[in-house]
Formats: sequence, structure tokens, C-alpha cells
Amino acid sequence: DKKAAVITLGPKELHFKGKSQGKDYEVKLVFLNEIDDKSAETKWQVKPRNVSFFLKKKTDEWWTQLLEN
Repeated sequence: DKKAAVITLGPKELHFKGKSQGKDYEVKLVFLNEIDDKSAETKWQVKPRNVSFFLKKKTDEWWTQLLEN
């Protein structure tokens, strides 16, 4: 549900809370390195069947993995 989606983005984490077909969903992701949460390139879109994210890394370095743990 587009209206129920709550997305909070910080330099090291993404928090998503939403509802679909009457069920509540929530996830918190802690990234290995920082993203540029203030960049115009960092964005997301809530669609009927999913949520898509494009997150710009703070630096161009290679990440060995996406998440901290």
C-alpha cells in the first residue's frame, strides 16, 4: 500500500515499514559502508507489487558485501 509505506534513509541504514493485503511488514538494513543519502541520485519508488531503490555510494570504493552483518 503506497499510502502506508514509511521509508527512512540515513548514511548507514535503510528502514522500511509498509502494509500489503492487510499484513504489516518492516525491515531495517545496516549497510557495510555509507551511502550518499542526500544525493539527487539516491531515490526510491513504491510500486503496486514492490519497492525499488537506487542508492548512491558515498565513495566509489568496492564493497565486499552490501550489509554490515
